Amino acid sequence: MLTKPTIPVDLATTRKENEILLDKVDLFVRKNFYDPELVKTGWIPALKTNREEILRSKNLVELFKSMNKTMAALKSSHCEFATCNDEIFYFLRDLFGQFNPQLRVAIDYVGFVTGAPRFADNQVRYVLDGSPAETAGLEVGDEIKSVEGQPYVGQHNFAGQSGKPLTLEIMRQGKPMRLVIRPVEEDEYLQYVHAIKASARTFNVNGHTLGYIHNWCGGGGPGAHDAMEDALAHKLADTEGLILDLRDGYGGNSLSELDFFYRNPAGYPNFVSHGRDGKTHTDIMYFDKPIVAIINDGARSGKELLAFSLKRSGRAVLVGQNTAGFVLAGKYFDLGERAALYLAVFDCTIGGVRLEGKGVAPDIEVDDHCCQSGKNEQLKRATDKLLELVNKPRKTPDTPDTKSSGSETGFNQASDR
Repeated sequence: MLTKPTIPVDLATTRKENEILLDKVDLFVRKNFYDPELVKTGWIPALKTNREEILRSKNLVELFKSMNKTMAALKSSHCEFATCNDEIFYFLRDLFGQFNPQLRVAIDYVGFVTGAPRFADNQVRYVLDGSPAETAGLEVGDEIKSVEGQPYVGQHNFAGQSGKPLTLEIMRQGKPMRLVIRPVEEDEYLQYVHAIKASARTFNVNGHTLGYIHNWCGGGGPGAHDAMEDALAHKLADTEGLILDLRDGYGGNSLSELDFFYRNPAGYPNFVSHGRDGKTHTDIMYFDKPIVAIINDGARSGKELLAFSLKRSGRAVLVGQNTAGFVLAGKYFDLGERAALYLAVFDCTIGGVRLEGKGVAPDIEVDDHCCQSGKNEQLKRATDKLLELVNKPRKTPDTPDTKSSGSETGFNQASDR
């Protein structure tokens, strides 16, 4: 049962509230951050410098900025102070709420995220498939000026507005526009899972049937994992190749999400059921055809593990930009109804490689230019590369009942750059 979070009419804070939150954050950082040396050399000096600025914050927007300026001294990913004005606050609560239901809350869901490195605070970084934002026509790169005539500040603009048509005033490539968006009251993490399902599609190019799916997040139990495998086993099963979009969204992925791509058809023979009506149903438990994965600096955490595996094994060609290099393990710390802390508690390596601060480089580099046209260019280049792989002659495996015409190993084609 989801509960509606208590969001104040305004975002005002008091010095006393700021002090209480800061003391909690300070305690969590000192006791839980993975590197005690960085606490001494980074956090403690930065806290001394910025403490008064944090305490003087007049609202949650200012508090978010001043607190995260201090968190940045840890020079580590998975370190963020979030408030009820920030979309990540709800995503984290719902993600970790899969294991602790008391954390789960509903959000007035719109399905877009603004701000990040390279994007202004009011600039759209990504739009989720099947979301109210996509329905409204919002695009990557749009600058949101106001919501119902009020300056855009973040999630607070949509609080308590579910079901209502809201007018957005935006700037798109220097031109003013108006769009209408209708928020819906939903579980934020589950909407990312639904976006994975909504993204799955097939399309025809030069006589070839190709597939596409956007992995918006992992984690949270079986939700995202099952959404991926269901699409691969059914909607995308008969395609000749796949574009796996790993851009943006959140991480939380595990390498098991790639199982479908590494299975040998000989070990997973097709299971066919026959009904009395004469109809048959085939269950396919592998995807052994060519894959091109799209990455960018919004691909983070668990998605970087997927990109690393796909590249090292030669299972896929990577197109786009270097991933974020955000590959530490984070833990959620509850700070009440208005704030939360996400903190790196473990260092990590994969295959003996530390990706933190480094990320995974693409095989084919394509910039996204911080706008929808750049995103489309990455997709176009990925499609061109996938067609190239699909058109290569492939050796048919010696498995009579398989519908695939993939290589014997299932993924040798992608290793040829």
